[in-house]
Amino acid sequence: MLGSIFSDSYRGRVSDEVAQNLPPQLTHTIEESVAAGVVAGSAPGAPPHLLTSVLDSFEHGMSTALIAGVAVVVAGALVTVATGREATHPKS
Repeated sequence: MLGSIFSDSYRGRVSDEVAQNLPPQLTHTIEESVAAGVVAGSAPGAPPHLLTSVLDSFEHGMSTALIAGVAVVVAGALVTVATGREATHPKS
């Protein structure tokens, strides 16, 4: 679940930032892989904004996924508290 959230957030952000000035095949490769984006952005002759856009998009995707993960954990804790369940400990 978190991987899908990361992927969707990264892809949407990087598409908006890099699609204007790059060939469609390169844009697709960068959308599918952060590593490919870093390699392309670090290559000699790469547009100056490309690496920054890829890294910013990675950060956006990771932040979105982590916030979703925290929300799931908090929701689980609230359900546990609301239902009054207590931890069970195995007897020795």
